[in-house]
Amino acid sequence: MPIIPPTPNPHRSSRHPVGVGASAAAVRFTSMLVSLALLLLLPALGGCTSVGVYTRTVQAATELVVHRGLPRADGVAPATATPPAANDTITLQGYAFEGAAITISPPDVERLRVVLGARSSYASFTENKKCGGFHPDYALQWSDDERRYLTLICFGCDEFKLFGPEVAERYDMAPGVSAQLRTLLSHPSAPVPAAAAQLNAQ
Repeated sequence: MPIIPPTPNPHRSSRHPVGVGASAAAVRFTSMLVSLALLLLLPALGGCTSVGVYTRTVQAATELVVHRGLPRADGVAPATATPPAANDTITLQGYAFEGAAITISPPDVERLRVVLGARSSYASFTENKKCGGFHPDYALQWSDDERRYLTLICFGCDEFKLFGPEVAERYDMAPGVSAQLRTLLSHPSAPVPAAAAQLNAQ
């Protein structure tokens, strides 16, 4: 008796075993769910960025050391600059500042922590501003254990430069932040010698 070959199933692919199509669909569905979850989590992950590290440390800082900026090399001075005593200057990240720190009142220090410690105070950096280039009006320094942090504030360009172990970035000031910082930094007490030079973050 001749052997009759089995009749192929027209609904079964000859290239893929049973279940492969279903498995591929499951993988695609899982991948879509993971992508959606990451998208929803991105706002919450903002605190893990370098500016998030910066804002957390300034909120916890017990002391903020503030120095005024000096005139540019072209002679154009920040609006806040005053003539320093001879040779009484420090250099931070390549910029010159008055060597004597200025004293900020405790309530204003607390307000500075609030402004600088808010992630919403920092906007994405934009180029091609017609501001003459970044030149800091103020430098603020603090430490977190053995780690040192520095922010440079330029009111001419309304920008920040942030420096620290996990931070080396540049941001625009969010709307309204420049006016708040100008108010807090424009009426300090008389300058006093400070140990700030030891926090020099060059």
